[in-house]
Amino acid sequence: MGHMKDGHLSITALDPGGKTGVAFYDADVIYNVDSQLEFLNEKWDTLQLVEPDHHKTLKHMLERRHVSNTIVVCESFQYRRPVDAPAVELISMEYIGVVKLVVQERPDIQVIWQTPGKVIPPKNKNHAGGFWTDEKLKQVRKWSAGRKHANDAMRHLLYYMAFTMGRRDLLEPLR
Repeated sequence: MGHMKDGHLSITALDPGGKTGVAFYDADVIYNVDSQLEFLNEKWDTLQLVEPDHHKTLKHMLERRHVSNTIVVCESFQYRRPVDAPAVELISMEYIGVVKLVVQERPDIQVIWQTPGKVIPPKNKNHAGGFWTDEKLKQVRKWSAGRKHANDAMRHLLYYMAFTMGRRDLLEPLR
């Protein structure tokens, strides 16, 4: 991301859908004497928004998480319906619209759109893609049992932090 300000950093990663998965990262950021960014008091969390029509809940949550450095990582939507796929979840588009609204109202929030292909392992084990498998999530202790959407949001969060922000330290537990 661009230059961060000393202060708080909040990253919210979203897997928008009928049940929206959310992963949170919070830290205090400071530049040390070598002008390297340091992340202090790191906190991680996840939740799933499961009630129907959670547009307002999502909007308020994103607004409350607006701090001096705010990043929203959201799965982008591609309308592709392979023959063997279930009906596409168009509701995802509505929640993406909520994200766009919040970001338009608060232009200092940085939004990152990530395609599922690089991040989420494919249902068909023979297909390539999806760096953050369940196994890797477990190795870095960020997996939550039985919470598919929260895990998908965490995959987006970790992908962004490890590969876009360059937080290679997050990859160290992987064998």
